[in-house]
Amino acid sequence: MKKSLTTAALAVLTATTLATTATAVSGTVSGDGGNRIAVIRGDGSALVKEGPLSAPWTVEGDSVKQIVVAGDRIGILKGDGSALVKEGGLGAQWTLEGDNVIQLALSGSRIGILKANGDAYVKEGALGAQWTVEANGAVQLELSRDRIGVLKGDGSALVKEGPLWAGWTVEGDNIVQLALSGTRIGILKANGDGYVKEGALGAQWTVEANGVTELALS
Repeated sequence: MKKSLTTAALAVLTATTLATTATAVSGTVSGDGGNRIAVIRGDGSALVKEGPLSAPWTVEGDSVKQIVVAGDRIGILKGDGSALVKEGGLGAQWTLEGDNVIQLALSGSRIGILKANGDAYVKEGALGAQWTVEANGAVQLELSRDRIGVLKGDGSALVKEGPLWAGWTVEGDNIVQLALSGTRIGILKANGDGYVKEGALGAQWTVEANGVTELALS
């Protein structure tokens, strides 16, 4: 008789899949306030509206697999691996930020991209600013205010605070998902335990739940 997979086994399988494939898009929409709504339709078209809930949609692109909104910036990741970001109105011009990208992240004046080879880059300032290599062997990249987080293929999660060149703090191992929001950090362990801490990077963890398959912070 075949045994069903446990939550831990499923989580480990998820982590292994993330580490060995180049399709690990994390999330669809994120941001730092504002009044924009973004969606990706089944045909791959990306639409954004601004203002009241009944505002009209603006088509932002096609063949899109991830869209991110943050303040007056919009980012899209296309099916061919190209990452584009615009700043200003919904009809602003796009700036190509990179190719061979599997995840795009925005927060404030920061832009982050995760390449198919596991290299994570972050820039700060103008859309054409220079990139800083933040990590290698990454499977997830998270930005929140002046914090940067990466989940590595070996299951370790690291977070830094301050400038792009700040030192890393290891937040745990056997992790399959990392989440950042303000001064809070969340991790989902391979055994299905969800933990959250608040304050300094070295603060103590609180166990929030067991048997978890996804963790979100706001």
